[in-house]
Amino acid sequence: VATGIFAPMHFICAVYGMNFAVDDKPTIPELLWPHGYEYFWVLVITYFTLSSTCAVWLWRRFQRKAKEDLSLTNKNSIPARST
Repeated sequence: VATGIFAPMHFICAVYGMNFAVDDKPTIPELLWPHGYEYFWVLVITYFTLSSTCAVWLWRRFQRKAKEDLSLTNKNSIPARST
């Protein structure tokens, strides 16, 4: 789960961290925008928030499903005989 959350963010940061420049002029369009760097961080924080929210939601859903399955299994099991 952690890899799924952090790998895309790591890729984006690695690409932007390379400081692409030709003749001292940035080749990444966002770096030419007046607030391009801020847009980048908004994108990263938004992605992190959405992916973390989805991961927590899925984890809770799977935990609830596992608990329901376990309770159904216990109800359907044959009780042990007393001798």
